[in-house]
Amino acid sequence: MSYLKETVAESGIDKHIRYGQKVVGADWSDADNRWTVRVERDGEEVEINTSFLFACNGYYNYDEGYTPEFAGSDDFEGTIIHPQQWPEELDYEGKKIVVIGSGATAVTLIPRLPSRARAT
Repeated sequence: MSYLKETVAESGIDKHIRYGQKVVGADWSDADNRWTVRVERDGEEVEINTSFLFACNGYYNYDEGYTPEFAGSDDFEGTIIHPQQWPEELDYEGKKIVVIGSGATAVTLIPRLPSRARAT
């Protein structure tokens, strides 16, 4: 995370990132040659107009994360948790953990899990 923050700051990208906002729609206008992007920010919807829109959101869904089908998961006797629905009260101290996911999953979960999980 330190490397990411440093790289973003060095390249000046940090001045253009809008945190804490959720894009709810984007419309292109041929007449104006511009995008109108609707975002939720602090509980209200606002519009941002821009001539350039770069979307790299992949399969991400805020409300329900993508869960692929895993053969045998119905027979698994342990706990299966999607990172987006991670319960705050989950006790994983001393347990073996397998993390399956994208790079974002690795960046957010793996650095914190070993402090309470058992290394194998």
